Amino acid sequence: VEPASLPAGLTLAAAHTGEQGAEETPADGPAALEAPPKMADLLNPELVLGNFSVLRTVKRGGREIGTIQVEYMETLGHYADWLEIPTQEIRRLNHFPFRRRISARERIEIPFGKVGRELFEERRYEFHKEVEEDFFAAYEVTAVDPYTVRRGDNIWTLCQETFQLPLWLISRFNPGLDIERLRPGRRIKVPVVRARTEEAAAPAAPGEDI
Repeated sequence: VEPASLPAGLTLAAAHTGEQGAEETPADGPAALEAPPKMADLLNPELVLGNFSVLRTVKRGGREIGTIQVEYMETLGHYADWLEIPTQEIRRLNHFPFRRRISARERIEIPFGKVGRELFEERRYEFHKEVEEDFFAAYEVTAVDPYTVRRGDNIWTLCQETFQLPLWLISRFNPGLDIERLRPGRRIKVPVVRARTEEAAAPAAPGEDI
């Protein structure tokens, strides 16, 4: 049975866990939001932030082609899994060479066929919901501290070595900010995280498919 479709233009909602795939390197840029969420939303693990809708579709060569905006953690392999097609089909459609990486905020095209738009959106949303549910099941945000960017800072190094937090979580607390291009003197918000149990494992490093 196919899951119910998401409302068009969904950017903030709650849902059940779903399935996920893994291939290549996750997207390495921040996810765009249509409107800044409230602090209560940022602290609410039941809400998933992001735009998981297909932005538009067109008919081309006898098939339906959709345009999406890449979100954090997503890879071409995920899209291929959700669409039930080979990854190379998406690469050919976008004229991507084999080792070409995708970045969040980037817009790419995907082909619909065996899987339609509604099921693709549902699978995409449920993937992000499951990732965040797993994290918040083990950890809770107890506070938010400011951090002033220093010369030489890199968001990947900050997440892995300084904050020890996943990149998507930092992005959640800094909506609208391009954290890939941090400038010295810029203040960002960093959540303070505490394990819910003593047995809880440390948060995964940004490079570990978070």
